[in-house]
Amino acid sequence: MSITIMLQGCETQTEAETRLHTFAGEHRPILDYFVSEVLNAQPESLQSFLLHTSMLSRLTGSLCMAVTGNPASDALLETLEQAHLFLEPLDGLWYRYHALFAEAMQHEAKRHLGEATLQAISSKASYWYEEHSMLEEAVDAALYACDFSHAATIIERFVDFNALTYIPTLHRWLQQLPFETLKQHPTLCLNYAITQFFTHFADFIHMTGRFPQTERAQFEEPLQLAQQVWQAEGNIPRLGEVFAFQSLLSSSFSGEMQQAIEYAKKALDYLDEKELAWRSTCLRIIGLAARRRGDLNEARRTITEASALSETIGNRPIARLTILLLGIVCAEQGELQQAAAYYQQVLDEARAQADPTDIGPALLCLAQLAYERNRLDEAEQQLAEANQLRSQLPEETCRRIQLLMALLEHARGQSENALERLTNLLARLQPVHAQPLYREVLTYQARIQLALSDLSAARRSYEKLRMLESTLPDYAEQEALLLARLQLVDGKAQAALDLLHTILPQATKAGRIRRAFEIQLLLSLAYAALKQPQEARQRLYSTLHQTRSEGYIRLFLDEGDALLGLLQSLFGSLREKPLLTYLRTILQAATPARQALASPPSALIEPLSPQERRVLRLLAAGHSNPEIARELVVSVNTVRTQVQSIYRKLGVSNRVAASEAARSFHLLP
Repeated sequence: MSITIMLQGCETQTEAETRLHTFAGEHRPILDYFVSEVLNAQPESLQSFLLHTSMLSRLTGSLCMAVTGNPASDALLETLEQAHLFLEPLDGLWYRYHALFAEAMQHEAKRHLGEATLQAISSKASYWYEEHSMLEEAVDAALYACDFSHAATIIERFVDFNALTYIPTLHRWLQQLPFETLKQHPTLCLNYAITQFFTHFADFIHMTGRFPQTERAQFEEPLQLAQQVWQAEGNIPRLGEVFAFQSLLSSSFSGEMQQAIEYAKKALDYLDEKELAWRSTCLRIIGLAARRRGDLNEARRTITEASALSETIGNRPIARLTILLLGIVCAEQGELQQAAAYYQQVLDEARAQADPTDIGPALLCLAQLAYERNRLDEAEQQLAEANQLRSQLPEETCRRIQLLMALLEHARGQSENALERLTNLLARLQPVHAQPLYREVLTYQARIQLALSDLSAARRSYEKLRMLESTLPDYAEQEALLLARLQLVDGKAQAALDLLHTILPQATKAGRIRRAFEIQLLLSLAYAALKQPQEARQRLYSTLHQTRSEGYIRLFLDEGDALLGLLQSLFGSLREKPLLTYLRTILQAATPARQALASPPSALIEPLSPQERRVLRLLAAGHSNPEIARELVVSVNTVRTQVQSIYRKLGVSNRVAASEAARSFHLLP
């Protein structure tokens, strides 16, 4: 079918365009038709007008007059519209050519007018666009005209008006500029580096947490050029922008966090007060660094300030990231309710925006809180939802999901499965590149090994942790806590006590409150092992008082039977009803193997011997089997036999349940 026959009977341009769309498979004949049967049929003046304006994405009378020099441009546009020559009216005085028609005219214009003429037309259009504040169109036209100097000048105006809200557009423009032109404009040098970073590497950093060192060189020269010019000019605010970006860049490389902090602090001194985006970025970097070294008070202050600036700017993805970081710091400072509010805010907004990169981390953080409150089913459900998004999440987030899954397995008595998961996770981690997570996994591995009484394996895990050198206080504290646990198991309670007393003031002063709670619980165990029950109970009472309103449960349960035995010993001394309710909640949340403590037997199966009573008293005080053996001057095997006999007679299966049952039978003071 010929194009002419196909278009017969079309009374309007819309009808003709509809039929052309149905003929899309025959693209070349359509273009030929536009030339042979439409363009060539027009008067010479109209043909010239069509060819000279074919490069314009939109047309209006004054623009057409600027590029053609024809004062009758308005009339010619009306003629084209009335003749249904594929000219579509837009709003007001603007028109555009049908896409296929424009393509045919552009092809013919290149053939008849030549590239030089078309570039000259684009140059005229660029100046018209600039005069009418249509900067995007002005840049595109100047670039087509190869008028790079003019394009660079307009891009600078565009950057001033639009900041960094058009990164893909800026990147496309700046890549077209010759470097000789680029280096004459320090603002564009900086923006070239910025857009290159965000366009090509931001997603890479987001997914891997690292920046490819081999790519760094491409940023250095444009940044140095910008810095040199602005230093010579004494342009302090612009230098602040360079330092702010250098801070962002350095924070993306392994081992350059200190350099990133120095750049960020210098940038904050130099930046204009109105540069909210860069100020927010620098504060967030400083806050992240403070959190990494364990100074949570500083981290919270700076991240809170960064969050307020992000809200003012209105950049929602950055605002969500900052709010999530703020929630993480709140959780580490012991404020679970405030953390939950921040996490839920991020999750609700991310779901509304269908942003999986924020949905996944928010779900993980909420699952961590659910675990801390022993809502294991809730945590498992949130992790399952987050895990479904793993292909769109950073590696760090995916690995933390696996870590929390292991903790859930251990909490449900599936400790061997948990250890296997942690072993597999460690095999995928590199101690250097993923140091914080690597340390956490090693620590939890050792704790589960201790819970299983596999002391040799726990010591091996501790040695691996100790070999990871670091000067960061938070890392040293993590290592010290694991050492204290090992010392308590080895009967070195005084050494554990001294160590814990050393690190507690540091943790408290820096705002590491969740860590301070953990230290307090271990101090309670150390005092109990040293036969100082009053001090042990006082430490435990203080921790209960501080954690009750936030709903901590796993904090206590994860320390094992020895701590649960101490908690049982508080029943006779507690008077505050809220604390008693909280204490019962913790004990009732123990694993099924410990549930006997909630309902002791009504009568003894068989009376305890005097020796068994002595063993029971030491057992209830939190002493280990070796400690009981030393106290009673018997072998450890003898103690084990007597402990099993006590369990049988009391109708229980562990020392916590034995302590509670013994109190219910008035066998303990």
